Amino acid sequence: MNKLALGLMLVLGFIENGSADTQVYKCLKNGAISYSQVPCNGQTSEKQEVITYTPSKEQVAQSKKENLARQKEYDRLVKAREKDEAKLEAARRQLAKQIATKQKQCDNLKLKSDWAREDYRGAQPRAQEKMRQKLKRTEQVYAMNCK
Repeated sequence: MNKLALGLMLVLGFIENGSADTQVYKCLKNGAISYSQVPCNGQTSEKQEVITYTPSKEQVAQSKKENLARQKEYDRLVKAREKDEAKLEAARRQLAKQIATKQKQCDNLKLKSDWAREDYRGAQPRAQEKMRQKLKRTEQVYAMNCK
């Protein structure tokens, strides 16, 4: 019976010790938690088992392959995003250029309208009708293009 008990204790000892790679102790000192490889001196210590996992070569190779595929997909998406951003930026520049051109055209038409108004006010009575018609047309062109 003693041989059986001794053998059982040895087997259980290997199983218990074989399940953990290393043991650490969780210590509580002044409300702070710390970890140590040896039991804590004069503090509450709790035995913790740390089990590490080492993947097989096949698992490592598979993970590397998956990571490479993810990296390629990421690079492809970054490149596509940069291409889309470049298109958007080109469209923004084109729109800004069109707006600036339109603003310049409106400023020019406004200036012509102001000059026509000055010409109308300063015109001799015989030329006033012609200047009034010129003023009306320039204001219509300005209103049609810029308002």
